Order: sequence, then C-alpha cells, then structure tokens
Amino acid sequence: MESNNGTTFFNTNTSRNFVTTINTGLSGLQSFTCSEVLVINRTGQDVFLYDSGDTLNTNRLLILDDESIVIRGVSNSSSLSAKTLSGSGDLYYRASKFSNYNQG
Repeated sequence: MESNNGTTFFNTNTSRNFVTTINTGLSGLQSFTCSEVLVINRTGQDVFLYDSGDTLNTNRLLILDDESIVIRGVSNSSSLSAKTLSGSGDLYYRASKFSNYNQG
C-alpha cells in the first residue's frame, strides 16, 4: 500500500471493519479506538443497540433489518453493545478514528 506520509495531504485517519455474530444476549462490539461507528444491520431481524453498558430498554436504539446508523462521540467501539429480539445474525460495523461527516 502506498503512503502519502510527509505530504500536504497526509491522511491520519484509521478505520477498521468488523463483523460480530449477535443473538438475544447482549454482545459487545470489538474494541477499536474511534470517534464514530457505522453500524449496519444484516442480521435478518431488528437489532437493539446500547451505549456504555446502559442496558435500560428506554435508552436503547432500534436498528431495523437492512438499516444502518452512525454513532458519533464515542471513544471506543467496545462501548457499544447489541442484541436481537430472537435468533442470531451478523452485525457489520466500521469504526473510524475521525468523523467522515462532511461539515462543508
């Protein structure tokens, strides 16, 4: 892989892709230092997403099947947990050190 280190346009952002099989028990996302996480639900069912160990049902986010959501303001992807209503499936996510949000 070619690097642009030392140039005017050096990109210091680092991102990683992950996939985690989740089920009805709370599953933590894999650890990566980041400021945002793109979560893509491909489990075949709805998923509940929890933040920072807060497992109160009133504070969870619902991600419908085949939907995605970006969570910003996190310091590590492991602060997020997810579970399904029934069964299991693969949850995909991409964690980035810097936001990809275009603020132009």
